[in-house]
Amino acid sequence: MGTYIVRRLLQLIPVFLGIMVILFTIVELSPGGPLSAYLSPRMTPALRAELVERFGLNDPPVTRFFIWLGNMLRGELGSSIRLQRPVVDVLAPMISPTLLLMSLSMVFSVLVGVPAGIISATKQYTIADNSLTVFSLIGISMPSFFFGLLLLRYFSVELQWFPLFGMRDALYKPPNAFANALHVLHHMVLPVIVLGMGGVATFMRYTRSSMLEVIKSDYIRTARAKGLTEKVVIYRHALRNAMIPIITLLGFWIPSLLSGAVITESIFALPGIGRTAVEAVMTRDYPIILSISTMMAILTLLSTLIADILYAAADPRIKYD
Repeated sequence: MGTYIVRRLLQLIPVFLGIMVILFTIVELSPGGPLSAYLSPRMTPALRAELVERFGLNDPPVTRFFIWLGNMLRGELGSSIRLQRPVVDVLAPMISPTLLLMSLSMVFSVLVGVPAGIISATKQYTIADNSLTVFSLIGISMPSFFFGLLLLRYFSVELQWFPLFGMRDALYKPPNAFANALHVLHHMVLPVIVLGMGGVATFMRYTRSSMLEVIKSDYIRTARAKGLTEKVVIYRHALRNAMIPIITLLGFWIPSLLSGAVITESIFALPGIGRTAVEAVMTRDYPIILSISTMMAILTLLSTLIADILYAAADPRIKYD
């Protein structure tokens, strides 16, 4: 296993470099430019030349790419054009809220979606199966921004069960760490539901399809013929063999949570990376855009590696030499 992990990590290096080339090229070819926020009809050519020199835009794109790549590998992500601060200082305090939102949404998606898929598969064509199928179709097709606004209108405005925006109240002073955690979790309920609902529906559909294929296998009938209880047959034998498609989905769903956080954090005004990404795109703050895109690329590559490792844990027949 250790040799396989090292080999996979080495294989990810050229893939990562290729992704970096594509990201930088897309940013370079995008309309406008990093100086668009500074340009005005009254700007003199001398001032424009000074800005170009300040932001290092007078070098050829190839040269700027290698400079940016070298700085990034050293942990230097440049400075935000809009905020005039190092990108590391801008993004560092926003990583924790986004990771909290992503982690809670993933747990919510798996803990609700997988059991719902098992119930739907074991009770095929019943009222429970049909109801869960309708629920999953609604969860997949409903836009997250519309769903988030509905939850805000009903639970925050009308019922006033949950706060409208932010991760904590400005005037609230928690007496201890436990009270602070509960306060933050109370603010995160609606964002987690919005971000995780699509995952619940997707995991439910994949689990149902995979379980239906497995429970019709010969070894499942043999397990029942041996007198094993239905719970043992489903959860010890069928579910473990049905986990491969679910693990594959998990590997792709983790990075999609970061992209989904862009909309969710904007709706609920959470101080995270997603909201910062929206502001960076609107103001063409290219250093922040490239840094966040790089984070998404790294997360995607690591997620696929984790999924490959989990294959062997779920299915003993899979061996890595």
